[in-house]
Parts: sequence; C-alpha cells; structure tokens
Amino acid sequence: MNRLATLLFLLLPAFACAELKIAGAVKVEQYKLVRLTAEGADAKSGLIWRVSPTKLIDKATTVKGRLEFTGPPGDYDVSLLALKLSASGEVEIEEAAVVVTIGGVPPGPGPGPGPAPGPGPGPGPGPQPPKPTTGYDRVLVLYESADLPKMPAQQQNILYGMATRDYLKAHTLKDADNPNGAWRLWDKDVDASNEAKPWQTLLARPRAGVPWVILAAGPNADVVYEGVLPANPKEFQELLAKYEKPVQKKKAG
Repeated sequence: MNRLATLLFLLLPAFACAELKIAGAVKVEQYKLVRLTAEGADAKSGLIWRVSPTKLIDKATTVKGRLEFTGPPGDYDVSLLALKLSASGEVEIEEAAVVVTIGGVPPGPGPGPGPAPGPGPGPGPGPQPPKPTTGYDRVLVLYESADLPKMPAQQQNILYGMATRDYLKAHTLKDADNPNGAWRLWDKDVDASNEAKPWQTLLARPRAGVPWVILAAGPNADVVYEGVLPANPKEFQELLAKYEKPVQKKKAG
C-alpha cells in the first residue's frame, strides 16, 4: 500500500498541470450537432463556453464540461474559460479555443470522364488572383488568455464585443473556408493544425508581444500591417479602416 500511495503522489502533479483543451470534431455536417468536451480542467473550476457568432445558434442543455450546439453552415469561434480561486483568493483563468465549421466546403464534381481532347495544348490553370499591394482581407488578433484578468476592459471589448466581430465579418474575405469572414481572435498558443495554411503562416510569425494584430491579404497572407493591439474598439476600427482594401467595397457582378 505504501508503494501505491507513493506512486499516486508522484502522478498527482501531472494531472494537476493538465492543459485545458477542447476535444471533439471541428468539422461537422450540416444539420448535425457539434459535440465538444472540456479536457484538463480542474474539477473545482467553473466553466464558461462561448460561441460566436451567436445569431441562430441553438445550444443543447448538457452536463458540466460539455457543449452541444448547431446552427447555419459557417465557421464558429468556440472558446472555453475555466475559472477558479487560487489559495491566495485570486481568480485564475485558463482558456482554450477552436474554430468549428458546420456544413464544410461543398463537394466538387465527381471524377467523371476527362475533358475531350482538342488541338494544341489545353488551357492553363486559369487566372490567378493578383498579389495584393494595398489593403487587407484577413485579420488575426493574438492574446495571452492568462493575462485576460489584467487586460484593460476596453481591450477586452475588442476581443468579445459584437461591434468588433460585426465589423470584421463585413470587412474581410468571405470564401468557402471563411463564410463568415476571414478573421480569428486566438490565444497565442492555439492549435491551428486544422486551419488553412494562411492562418498557420500568420500564427508562426515573430512578434514583439501580445496582444498583437496582423492584417494580411492574398492567398499567401502577405502582411499589410502588424503591431500592438489598439487600446479600444474605436481605435481598432480606425486602424482597420485605414488599411481597408478598396476592392472589398465593390459589388459582386
């Protein structure tokens, strides 16, 4: 029994230091439930789930540590906050985040017969989007979740305010991978292995610190601007407006 007790004592730190994570499928078919669970949370922690955008989201009532929801096709930022009181009486916060896609990318055509042969060489791969010289179409904001309690309230409003999210949705690229706009608000240590290459490239860039904002454009995520996150939502929107891509205002045709 003494040896067993010693083994359990040695194992306790490993469990105590478990990293907070969100587990579950991040790509779900349309009309199916998204099912996510919290891993690594202290048993005494209070858990808060957030899903954005919230419009038309339908959440199920579940046990602690589980989130189930569904909504229209698109990308959803899901974050999990774990809050507990330390021995000194201070609130400790951990955060994990993932991006969930409902509906996914529409399937392409089946293999079918190849194109009929014709004279001369076939057509090229088609026109490629030009490399942008000005303006952004992609926005990434990085922060440290452990520093959230110390972050000024106005900067927190950039991260969690609907005004910011609505602006980003209206002023960033919309495509099959980003139906709600090409923007991400991430903890700097987020796992982006399931994200598209441009997001991985931007996340890996060196930076002076956090919170940090990167504005980029084009398929290669060419950086238009990067720097310290502004102090409040108004200054953040002014920064975005300054580097806005003029062609984003053109009507589709």
